[in-house]
This record gives sequence, C-alpha cells and structure tokens, in this order.
Amino acid sequence: GFLSNRNLIINGAMTIAQRGTSSTTNVYGSVDRFAVVSSNVDEAPTQAQVDVASGTTPYSLGFRKAFKITNGNQTSGFGSTDSIEFRYRVESQDVANSGWNYTDQNSFITLSFWVKSSVSFNMKGYFFTHDNSYNYPLETGTLTADTWTKITKTMELSFHLLILQLINGLLILLQL
Repeated sequence: GFLSNRNLIINGAMTIAQRGTSSTTNVYGSVDRFAVVSSNVDEAPTQAQVDVASGTTPYSLGFRKAFKITNGNQTSGFGSTDSIEFRYRVESQDVANSGWNYTDQNSFITLSFWVKSSVSFNMKGYFFTHDNSYNYPLETGTLTADTWTKITKTMELSFHLLILQLINGLLILLQL
C-alpha cells in the first residue's frame, strides 16, 4: 500500500549537521540524530559529515553526504573493553505511524543502509530496546575495504515489545 517502504530514520541521508561537520565529542557531535559513543579508548574517534564521491553507487542513487567515524590513535592497542559505537534512536511514535502492522506475525521491519570501511571485516551490531528486553543481532558479512556495500536486514518485532516501549516513548536503538 501507500504506507509501505516508509523511512523511519530521520536525517538518514546525513544532510543536516547543525552542531558542525566534524567533532571528537562523545555522543552527539556532528550529523543530527546520530551519535558516536566510545569508551576506554586512548584517543577519541572523530565523527564527521563527509561528501559521497561522485561515480559511486550511493551517489548515483542520490546520496550526497555520509557519516564517517575515524578511529583515534589507540597507542595501547584496541583492548577487549574498548568500544566505538554508532547509534541512532528510533522513536516509538515514528514506528507506530509507519504503517507497520505490529499485530501481524507476518509483518516485518526492514533496515537497509550503505556502509564503507577502510579495512575488510565483518561489522557486527544490533537493534535493542531501551530497557534491553529485546536484542536483534545483525552482521554485515565481510566488507571489502574502501567499497560501498548495501546491507538489508529484515526482522520481526513482537507486539508485546512494541506496546511496552510505546508507553516508555522509545522503541529501538540501532547500534553498530
């Protein structure tokens, strides 16, 4: 129907950066509604709004900006308790008004995004509820260095979870 394929990610095209285009601030520092959360690192990562190069597939699809995280200088190495996370909070009212039929067990939410890494690796992340009562893990598969890759993940979220989280005002967090 006319409500299918609605985008729940506000500023998903990364075009708005009211705080500035580059920052080493922990949490919100550059692209609006997106955060970088780091802990136990020697040097803070840099988060930045950057241009998507012409001639790439995302550019040909209309994407002109991207959110880039550059790791700081980890002089002691990247330890087992160190983390750098990319976060976005999906608000419950956006999900509730999306057209997703959360009462139907055959109705799903799909997340798709473009990703590029300077190194080849399998990026891992997850959706989780604000109260951590639900986690949905996701992996990108092994990324090819310096190559844009489109990732699409489809998931089912339970009706009871949605009702609980609508009361609290925040449904899910995306963390990569």
